[in-house]
Amino acid sequence: MSKALYWFRNNLRLHDNPSLNQALEENDEIFPVFMVPPDDSTHRKVGFSDFGNHRKKFLWEAVEDLSARIEQLGGKLSILQGDPVELITSCCELLGVQTVYASKEVGFNEVQEEVELTASIELILREDQFLINPEEAPFDLDKVPFGFSSFRKKVEKYWQPREKVLLAKGHFSATELSTFRMPEIKVNFDPRSAHPFLGGETSGLSRLKGYLWDSRKVEAYKFTRNQLIGQDFSSKFSAFLALGCLSPIQLYQEVGRYEEEVKQNVSTYWLKFEMLWREFFRYTSLRYGAHFYQIGGIQQKEISWLKSQKRLQQWINGETGDDFVNANMIELAETGFMSNRGRQNAASYLVHDMGVDWRWGADYFEKVLVDYDCASNWGNWMYVAGVGNDRRNHKFDTHWQAEKYDANGAYRDLWL
Repeated sequence: MSKALYWFRNNLRLHDNPSLNQALEENDEIFPVFMVPPDDSTHRKVGFSDFGNHRKKFLWEAVEDLSARIEQLGGKLSILQGDPVELITSCCELLGVQTVYASKEVGFNEVQEEVELTASIELILREDQFLINPEEAPFDLDKVPFGFSSFRKKVEKYWQPREKVLLAKGHFSATELSTFRMPEIKVNFDPRSAHPFLGGETSGLSRLKGYLWDSRKVEAYKFTRNQLIGQDFSSKFSAFLALGCLSPIQLYQEVGRYEEEVKQNVSTYWLKFEMLWREFFRYTSLRYGAHFYQIGGIQQKEISWLKSQKRLQQWINGETGDDFVNANMIELAETGFMSNRGRQNAASYLVHDMGVDWRWGADYFEKVLVDYDCASNWGNWMYVAGVGNDRRNHKFDTHWQAEKYDANGAYRDLWL
């Protein structure tokens, strides 16, 4: 009887999950596992722990939802804490399995884990988190277009999304490999939050249905996405995509189905357009590797940045000289979420007005954002800092931005 380990990473779902389907189809029994980072895990640059409470809570909810879904199918998700390479190796020895299936990732640390594991086990990876599988892209990885416009035009002209895959019939093992239980994360709910959603596949699919089919808010997306207050000014799909609670193909095709059956307009197109930005940064990460996280960015550009912990902390606390930036930073601290408009202004202010190393800001966002996505976060910070996919200066006039997007001061009044 063939059996294998299935390692859930940033694909915490059962629907449209090609690597999971392959594992189920090719084995009589699979052991599903999820790895929790060790408690003492800290980031490499300024000592932030990898997860703030809001981000951690959303992740825990997603894992618990996945666990419940697997239990409904008669299986048991084993949740282990520690170094993934060591834990995977130990699990294989314990179970007597030779093969591990998982989703292919693009983050530098995740790729290193894959390299280490292949030295001792058979690791079968599938591209579960892309819209466009690299082997189907209209360019080689070493020739990924430098600019987004070139990338988008090639993709829209030459690429068609794959079909969604339905969950294959197979057997999840009921064997539990660990007694680790995720601790309760006490986060006070803030009624001002624009992101009050639970983590998990169930919540993600519900949000997809609600934003498209129930409320039809998608039809106004392009015209509301730069607003700052409320649940529905933007899609709020990003956190579900970041953890893989929603499949990008499922989302892309659902918007396409909406266009066919209900309405197609500039807003429905713009939601797909923004998904291509997410894809663009994933491909850029694959092409440039470690340069994605280095001070000179993918341009390897020499710029002197301040290493000022004092200025960084003022920015984090919302105690700068700019009330629009302060409001956004306080919202982030209190809820784990900040709008796209807010992120651009806050990032610009830290690097261009305060002169602080852009990587410190990217580190902080990595710690606290509920929708943290490695490629999108670091790609956007490089972009704003002028060391990424655009050679132009992206300094924002935050006062002008506040007048344009918060003309009556309602957002600042809400958070200050």
